[in-house]
Amino acid sequence: MAFALRMAKLTRDPKTGNWKSRKAIPEDCRGEFGKREDKPVWPAHLTETQAREAFGKWLSSVEGRISAIREGTKQPDRTTISDFEIERLAQLWLAHLMQEDEDLRSDGLSERDFRRHGETVELDDFTSAQQVARGDTSRLQDEIDDFVRSHGFDIDPVSPEHRKLSLRFLKDYRRAAKASVERQAGEIVENPKAPEDAAKLTVMGLFNSFEAAKQSRLGARTLRGYKQKLQAFSDFVGDKDARSLTDDNVYEWAAHREREDKVQPHIIQKNDVAAVSSVFGWAASKLGGRLVPANIAAEVDIKAPEPIRDREPFFTLAEVRKILKAARKAADDSTVHDARRNARRWCPWLCAYSGARITETTQLRREDFWEEGGTWFYRITPSAGSVKNRTYRRVPLHEHVIAEGFLDFLRSVKSGALFYDPSRREKEDALTSRAALESIRIAEWLRDETKIAKDVRINHAWRHTWKTEALGVEIEERIRDAIAGHSVGRTARKYEHPNGLLAAAMKRFPRYRLDDEAAPAAGEV
Repeated sequence: MAFALRMAKLTRDPKTGNWKSRKAIPEDCRGEFGKREDKPVWPAHLTETQAREAFGKWLSSVEGRISAIREGTKQPDRTTISDFEIERLAQLWLAHLMQEDEDLRSDGLSERDFRRHGETVELDDFTSAQQVARGDTSRLQDEIDDFVRSHGFDIDPVSPEHRKLSLRFLKDYRRAAKASVERQAGEIVENPKAPEDAAKLTVMGLFNSFEAAKQSRLGARTLRGYKQKLQAFSDFVGDKDARSLTDDNVYEWAAHREREDKVQPHIIQKNDVAAVSSVFGWAASKLGGRLVPANIAAEVDIKAPEPIRDREPFFTLAEVRKILKAARKAADDSTVHDARRNARRWCPWLCAYSGARITETTQLRREDFWEEGGTWFYRITPSAGSVKNRTYRRVPLHEHVIAEGFLDFLRSVKSGALFYDPSRREKEDALTSRAALESIRIAEWLRDETKIAKDVRINHAWRHTWKTEALGVEIEERIRDAIAGHSVGRTARKYEHPNGLLAAAMKRFPRYRLDDEAAPAAGEV
């Protein structure tokens, strides 16, 4: 066959009479060996017997060195293979076949050798077309399996993965055969560029497989964030095989992030370690093809000790008053653009009367509000932006928010985002949405305006405050969770959808009393 994986052989240069040979060095050994192939030349005066003796010694030496390199660096053969790795191996196979054909021609073919090679090429072209048409890999199977094993894989021959990679290799064999026919006719056909060594499973190679598997389930921004973290981890560990990494590598990276990048431990745990854990956890699972032996970040815990808290996580009445009054005054602030002024004015009030996460409010759109049965609602939905657990929910609009004039504001907007400026273009690779950035700015502004101590989270504390007040007026737990967007604990509860009860529950939620001097009205906090 024109494209068999040739053993090294002894040949004689027709022009100089020198004896020569060549042997390609396997991908996994090239770094240590120092070259892609070894090409010895012996002088023309040697007899064939002498040349074959020199050839045998050389070949034994090269193969012995390759074996020694592999013994010292070999990873255990992998019994599973991902679609991404099949693709990389097939590309490597095609590049190898095309290079072999080019090497044969670069040596210079005599008229007789050119004619014989042409006959072989034509036969391969015909038989490969028949094989592809029938899906018959039997003629090539031993060569395919040898190639795959040489790159660190030992795939069960009766597995679906083995069938898939064999068919993929067969198609590239057909491509190589067609290319050789074109070369035989004098056409210039360039060799394809070989991909990275498919035997090595890099951290980013692992992420690429994860991304391909998860892109329909995870948002683009989430995947971009994971990619950024995995790239940073990859840069730190260098070109090590992902299967050789341990939790020590993660701990060392985390220490580097804290020491050199000045990142707080709890942020490293929440963002960096979580990203590595998600990717390696998938890769270690059956669903991920068990690409790695274990999730190296599963047990990593570099969080700083919980700070000693001298107060509750919810707002005091005095703090509630400060925030809501500051928000009310923001309506008159002419120093910021309309969207930011509206965000400052209304988002704290919406959080105060729903326990919503701040970014769930900053990403609200005009079309997310509607009236139904005499009650105004708004929807918190993944179609507007990031929502935890990617779940939709409806929230009744509290009468105190309406009394503040919210519906008048709502009617002044025709459509689109309410609390950020959509005309300000967002970078395609942005990790933080415009709504999330607005949430950060609200927190900074409120901290500056109210001087509330930093031992309470000035946006998140509304969730504690609202649920605590709702508990005080005996709003049922299931209703509290539905409004605030907390996940349901038991499977049975997931079948309960208390939409019809939400409005009645919100009517029971009292107004926050903002006037220090006035006596509390009935139902007011």
